[in-house]
Amino acid sequence: MSTVLLINTYFATKERYSGCLPAYGLYAISRALLDKGYKVALVEQDMEEDPIGRIKGLVEDGVIFAGMTVYMGSNITNAVRLSRMIKEISPKTPVVWGGPLATSSPEMCFLQAPVDYIAMGMGEESSVLLADKLRETGRADELENVSSHINGKMIIRDKYFFRGELDDLPYVSLENSPARVYRDRKIPLLSSRGCPRSCAFCYNGTFAGSKKWYYRSAGSVLDEMGHWSRHFGLNSFYFIDDNLLVDPGRAQAILEGAMSRGYSIEAVRGHIGDYSGDLLEIIARSVDKLSFSIESASPRIQGLINKSINMEKARRLFGYFTGQGVETLTTNFMFGFPSETDEDISLNIQAAVELRALSRNLRIVPYIYTPQPGDTLMRSFPEYLAKINFTLDNLSTSDFAPNRTKYISHELRPWMSGKDIEFYLNLVLVWFYHFDAVTRRTQLIDVPAIMRSDDRLSRLFAGVREPE
Repeated sequence: MSTVLLINTYFATKERYSGCLPAYGLYAISRALLDKGYKVALVEQDMEEDPIGRIKGLVEDGVIFAGMTVYMGSNITNAVRLSRMIKEISPKTPVVWGGPLATSSPEMCFLQAPVDYIAMGMGEESSVLLADKLRETGRADELENVSSHINGKMIIRDKYFFRGELDDLPYVSLENSPARVYRDRKIPLLSSRGCPRSCAFCYNGTFAGSKKWYYRSAGSVLDEMGHWSRHFGLNSFYFIDDNLLVDPGRAQAILEGAMSRGYSIEAVRGHIGDYSGDLLEIIARSVDKLSFSIESASPRIQGLINKSINMEKARRLFGYFTGQGVETLTTNFMFGFPSETDEDISLNIQAAVELRALSRNLRIVPYIYTPQPGDTLMRSFPEYLAKINFTLDNLSTSDFAPNRTKYISHELRPWMSGKDIEFYLNLVLVWFYHFDAVTRRTQLIDVPAIMRSDDRLSRLFAGVREPE
């Protein structure tokens, strides 16, 4: 037996294959395993005719382990369901989880799902060591960065934080997912990991290490672009980094190098503070879609979440990129924090109105804050932290912009009353109507009816003009 089964759990549970993302972390793990001589069966549900049937067949034939990445949202439900199915077919097949949620809450995962091992932190090295140990001895409960739950005994290990240089890592195994690349007609790239900042609501501190930012050199990124362009015959790329722009010189070299080679860049994300200097012109000339998260225009909330944003700079950036013809600009505002006031919300609405006036191609998405195990924000509210019911079931309901699920969990947000939850669900709908033309075109939102039923929202949005 030499096959490792890796499963992308990011797919919709109620409607088939909605919003599936590339399993980039699994591509990296797949490459590490392949380079050590293992066979890898990667199952991505949105690319399969019968993904469940394929998983069943692989497990019946025998695999070293079945691995999947787990993080906030409906993928948790999928991971639990698939793990149970695998154990029903083959009780001795090890089930391995990894990713931000599993890393931050291994005990919860072990107690609430049939999981044998958890790769703590970044998983390329741990996955190979795990496969080696399982193939040799059938057990792997002594590995340094792998937690285990075997025969009722739970062992929690330290997280693995990347050591070395990202340039030394091989390219991820995109060649094993050609159907996705050809379907999307563009190639995903990851030029960096982690974040040098410490936003209080973010998973990065737990998973990648507090204020840890790992990056590849511009030359390495451009070499990879050339490799995949030749392999797939495509010249369109998009970066899935959270923080491509942290080093402006590196970012400029990547974007200029891509343009000189005739490559197009569809998407770039970065912190507002990193959009500066000569980099602005290069971005405007080379990138179709930009996104940066504002989170809040309220100085008080910015202090709470440890993310200071210069709103005047945000307005200048939106005005500049709109004037330069950038195709789409996306940002977000976050709501529902403990202690949030109507004044905080009003500042966000005012800022969104000002930004909307600058660009018709602007998407401003409303998020609802969801506590994550290990985030630092809730430490400021110990009276609520003690009441949060962190379970896999509750965390699986997380929907950062719940305009379609229309559900916000009180068990994850004990500071919210039933009336608060109704208010925030309505806020999300009204916000989408006013500030995101894409959602407004695709979802019928009866704003007059909402306003008639919610005096608080009616008061907050008084004076906000209809979108054009």
